[in-house]
Amino acid sequence: LHHFISTEKPKPTLRVYPHTTVYTGDTLTLTCDLQNSGWVFTWYKISPQSELLSENGPSTLSLTASDTGSTVYQCVAYRGAYGSEYSDPVKITVNERPKATVKVQPAERVFIRERVTLTCDIESGEDWRYEWFKNNNPLSEAQWSKKYEISNVDGSDEGDYSCKGRGLTESRYSEISAAVRLTVSEKPKPTLRVNPHTTVYTGDTLTLTCDLKISHTGWTFMWFRDSQPLQPLTPEYKNTNTLSITASDTAEYRCSALRGENIHTDYSDPVKITVRSTPKATVKVQPAERVFIRERVTLTCDIESGEDWRYEWFKNNNPLSEAQWRKKYEISNVDGSDEGDYSCKGRRLTESSYSEISAAVRLTVSEKPKPTLRVNPHTTVYTGDTLTLTCDLQSSGWVFMWYKVSYQLELLSENGPNTLSLTASDTGTTVYQCIAYRGEYASEYSDPVEITVKGELGFLLSFKKEKSA
Repeated sequence: LHHFISTEKPKPTLRVYPHTTVYTGDTLTLTCDLQNSGWVFTWYKISPQSELLSENGPSTLSLTASDTGSTVYQCVAYRGAYGSEYSDPVKITVNERPKATVKVQPAERVFIRERVTLTCDIESGEDWRYEWFKNNNPLSEAQWSKKYEISNVDGSDEGDYSCKGRGLTESRYSEISAAVRLTVSEKPKPTLRVNPHTTVYTGDTLTLTCDLKISHTGWTFMWFRDSQPLQPLTPEYKNTNTLSITASDTAEYRCSALRGENIHTDYSDPVKITVRSTPKATVKVQPAERVFIRERVTLTCDIESGEDWRYEWFKNNNPLSEAQWRKKYEISNVDGSDEGDYSCKGRRLTESSYSEISAAVRLTVSEKPKPTLRVNPHTTVYTGDTLTLTCDLQSSGWVFMWYKVSYQLELLSENGPNTLSLTASDTGTTVYQCIAYRGEYASEYSDPVEITVKGELGFLLSFKKEKSA
């Protein structure tokens, strides 16, 4: 009987099942393989020095991967006091378990008869089989497929969908995804909103918004004016359309939305947009365009529209900063420096829409005026004659006061017209004066005028005839 005696010290082989790269939570088995029998095995973890894991045990070691990172393992075999060589070191890498994610196209909120695709994405380059769940129950018709497609969704397809991956060759698996809620509704009807107003002016910019009251992701939009497609003619992914308004844009506007091949919303309710000519601004001056030093002057910017405006003022075509935004510009004590051409325009309170600029109004400032008192027909009259006094002042807006001057001023008429009618009665000479008022502002007094009243003309003529006889 011959016995074979090896002179070489044996060296075990360390094998890892299922892989040297695993995920947290995986179970793996290390086997220290040596052909002969009668051995016990000792296991080490090397990091960075040897750490004894198990001694004098079986040839296998079971581990559960916990911490991520790389760890080196070795084994050695003993038979009695005799030790083998150490195995070659084996590095085992533990990675985070890959996460699964459910992605839905076109959206998580879908509409009856729409096509829906759910995709199970796993952040790993490995090959997977996919397991699907609806409301935590296995979804048999979707098993093993990465994508689950519903060609004509209906209410029965509503629910919470989740998935996970399983390795093709062994029992490795990903984490299960978070559930995604799929809701199924009737197709939406959009609402057309207009900013800033449905009544606009030529030259304004107008924004139309097609509002679905849900996420607009994946939707394209079309616009219609009096049922005809509006530019752009092809659907776009933005739900707004900006128009530069012209006179021909008065019309009814609608919008609709599309998603995929088989979802087309109803049209929105129509919105009537009315285009008006740009309103005109007008400068009005009180008391008049010709004013006098130290008089109070009010300039008003009138716009032929009932809307709210801010007002911009200009003097000699330059912005008049002290008057900006106000409808009225008041000068309490006008002087020569206030002379000039005044104009204005309006800007709407809510947006950058303007009126037309007004025609310029020329404000002239003169010295305090002095009226001229005229008498018609003569300053010498007879008793019974009617005469008219006129207080003449070139500018407008005045009221007049009349005085008879004897020892003191006697008021004859106030706040009246610039004429005064008198019937001559008492013979003698009387002095008259007038003065004009515009608001609280007074002119100079006129020069005094003397009017002489003589006896009746008929009496004088008969007296002359008797004397000649």
